[in-house]
Amino acid sequence: MKQLLKQYAGGLILLALLTALIGACLWSSRPVRLNASELTPAETLDSLPGLELYLDTHRGHTLSMTVMNRSGLSVESGGSVDQDATLYLDPGLDVLLNGTWYNVPYEPYASAGVGLELAPGEEIEGQTSLSQYGRLPDGQYRLSFVYWQQAPGDERPRKDLPLYASYTGLEISGGNDTLPTSSP
Repeated sequence: MKQLLKQYAGGLILLALLTALIGACLWSSRPVRLNASELTPAETLDSLPGLELYLDTHRGHTLSMTVMNRSGLSVESGGSVDQDATLYLDPGLDVLLNGTWYNVPYEPYASAGVGLELAPGEEIEGQTSLSQYGRLPDGQYRLSFVYWQQAPGDERPRKDLPLYASYTGLEISGGNDTLPTSSP
């Protein structure tokens, strides 16, 4: 018996480690639970007419998002850039539960921030990742692009400027399949 145990001990240890690893993967891939009583209601900011937000394509957790400024006013926002100089827009994500929008909690991440200025008639395209939210359950969501409007000659600091947001709808169905929907 001792001989048999010695012969297969390495295999048994490897099997135990693989079982633990598979269990951890299954546990971490379970959908996030979004319970309205545990979430913060989302503030809905005014949008500038003419500043539009579109989801163009999707690839897993990454969406291509376009912001078009047809408002006739200059706006400022922020984003981040990865090591390949890809622009990432960092929108907020809200979920619709029982007729109310709630902020979806996320895992913070570090990135190099960049300032974005969008003049009238300009547009920007960037990537948006949903991976920091975990595996989202099926439902209605909205992405928000938050920005400030600064009139020519206005010298106020950004914290004192009016804050706006443009929204686009998103439906999650079958786990992480993302489908653009009409504006929320």
